[in-house]
Amino acid sequence: MKKLTTLALITTFSILTACGGGSGDSETPPTRTLGDGDRSYAEELAIAAGEGSKSLAGSESGGFLPLGFVSTENAIIDGLKQSLQQSFELNSTDSLLPLGIQETITETENGGCGGSMETTSTTTTPDDTSSGNIYPLHYEGTSTFIDYCNEDDGFETIFNGSLAWAYSITDPSSFSWVWDYNVSYSTNSPYGPQTGRFVYKESCSTINGVETCSTNSEPYVASTGTSYTFENATVSGNSFSGYNIEGNLIDNQGNSFSVSVQGFTQCDSGNVSTGTITITSSAGETVSVSFPNCNECVISYAGDSWTIPQP
Repeated sequence: MKKLTTLALITTFSILTACGGGSGDSETPPTRTLGDGDRSYAEELAIAAGEGSKSLAGSESGGFLPLGFVSTENAIIDGLKQSLQQSFELNSTDSLLPLGIQETITETENGGCGGSMETTSTTTTPDDTSSGNIYPLHYEGTSTFIDYCNEDDGFETIFNGSLAWAYSITDPSSFSWVWDYNVSYSTNSPYGPQTGRFVYKESCSTINGVETCSTNSEPYVASTGTSYTFENATVSGNSFSGYNIEGNLIDNQGNSFSVSVQGFTQCDSGNVSTGTITITSSAGETVSVSFPNCNECVISYAGDSWTIPQP
């Protein structure tokens, strides 16, 4: 079983119920707490945690795939991300560039079955290699995909969007990299036709040979103006048995909530099929969310329960 430290992707879930406004300064939103019995606040937290869970489940197989774990259950996600990551490969001749320079190049590559990919990359070399050291080296760039078609064993995948990346190499056993995805895809894979989108950032660092990875993305911004990120989470499981997620939901006002997700699965529509989410404040108040079917969710808070539709 793989565990991945993550910050969740929280993007498109719309808030169903807006919080009633207060009279505070427009630049300093009034403080809200679950202890006030604010049902709309409970719904806001429930939806943010639900969307974060959806995103985490979609990126569970993450990490830098050439060095990472490839699971049978997530083979299609792994394969697509590996295709994207292979669009950029470190060039061993970069260490032969002059000292203390930045070299930027732009290259266009045609897809094997149509479309194109344009990559602009910059390499930065160290100022001093008098002792024979070629480090630190830094690489960064962006690849833009326009109907870029990749063919593998007769199956085609078409990518659109962008993939930004950066590598920093301190020494042979210490380095870091970042992949920032905003890519949509459609494929006729061996698992059947699939479409989807990667919109999140993965980063890994290796220090003295020990690798740690994290995933994050843009905050989810509610209609109240509050933004949320699902941080420091661990994800385990798969799409068959369900995902289990533990982490913290943190807003831009500094509030933090512990989140526990159990048995999370999704319907073909992308809505949640099964699972429970428990959100706990620092004061011990809880919001619970369950999913009786693909169209509704049940929120329990302050001794009351009510049902809302899934958007």
